[in-house]
Amino acid sequence: MSEENSGPPSGASAAGSSENIAQLPALVKSPSPKYGILAWFAVLVSGLSLFAPLSASGIWDPPEREVAELARRIALNLLGGGDGLLLDGADNEVPTRSELGRGELPFTSIAAGFRLFGLHEWAGRLPLAIWGLVGLAATYWLVRRLADRRSAWFSVLVLATMPLYFLHARTMLGDIVTMSALALSMSGLGLAAFERGGEPARGARWLSLGVGILGLSCAVLSRGVLIGIAVPAGSVGLTWLVLRSSKVSPPERFADVLGALLLAASLLFGVWGWHALLQAPESGGAFSLLLGSVVNRPHVLPTFDTVVSQLGHALFPWSAVLPVALGSILREPPGLVDSRAREREAALRLLCLITPVLSLGAYGVSAPVLGSMPFGAGKLGVGGSSTLMKPRAASIKGPRKM
Repeated sequence: MSEENSGPPSGASAAGSSENIAQLPALVKSPSPKYGILAWFAVLVSGLSLFAPLSASGIWDPPEREVAELARRIALNLLGGGDGLLLDGADNEVPTRSELGRGELPFTSIAAGFRLFGLHEWAGRLPLAIWGLVGLAATYWLVRRLADRRSAWFSVLVLATMPLYFLHARTMLGDIVTMSALALSMSGLGLAAFERGGEPARGARWLSLGVGILGLSCAVLSRGVLIGIAVPAGSVGLTWLVLRSSKVSPPERFADVLGALLLAASLLFGVWGWHALLQAPESGGAFSLLLGSVVNRPHVLPTFDTVVSQLGHALFPWSAVLPVALGSILREPPGLVDSRAREREAALRLLCLITPVLSLGAYGVSAPVLGSMPFGAGKLGVGGSSTLMKPRAASIKGPRKM
């Protein structure tokens, strides 16, 4: 045994160690002033992106006008709309699902705005902007709990400045409901499976699971089981399988049961949706509840790179850095000595990789039957870009704050 390790520490050394230990909590807990600036900037940009005058532009004809008309008929007949929603000479009957062309939740959301505020363009857009805010909050929640605040605020900033996201949140097209529902399901299920904190945190995990199930329900009512259940459940289930097989995650009954159930549900609903695609009629116009859309076979079948080409414009300017960002996710999380922090970081990185892959597959196999649809897995850009921009993790982490 060496001399310096053979006896108790000297008084000076002990005093120095005590002083360092006393100062450690302050060093760990003191937030950087840049966090506050980043948070306020992200909130400001998000508010302007989603809620800056919703009536500044007119109705986008025909896409917005058609959706608004269908939502008006829903508000008039199913939500107890007043005389202001009754138009002479127009069709005032309840629309059928074939007329809607997809799940009814986006139309019902717009109809709620018409019912509350009248037949105004901003009244129809406001519920969708609120859906966009819900998606931002869910994304912040997931990244904050599995990584850190800075990454979470960067995620919000990136997502709020994507044309794919904020344009759908500001127009009566409806697919922002699908995007936000997928964000809810991914966040809830991901935190229920990967945020382990002992018995005191068990109630929070059940709450997360409830949020995830709510997100799945909303996604199914928007785009069917293939996109609404198979994609988010498969993403979390495959992430759990990789972490358990690589022994990054230790055994735990709650997480193991949930991961296995999600993986089984993904396989079940994926096969069910695939079978529905194969059995879809050749003629268009028939609505499929499983697929959440009408059969709309394109005259010219889309090629394999159609979705990628659309995303290049829809995710601008972040599409330029996505290859580098996604590549950086494959690196080992730096500077993490806490096994739980390492597990959470690894889970987030895997979710950011697996989710877009499964989503591209689901949208790709659906395109020849249902036509081209807006890409709903916004975490393709959010996760990759936020991980790219996040700082090197500190080797010592204090208690996380909301």
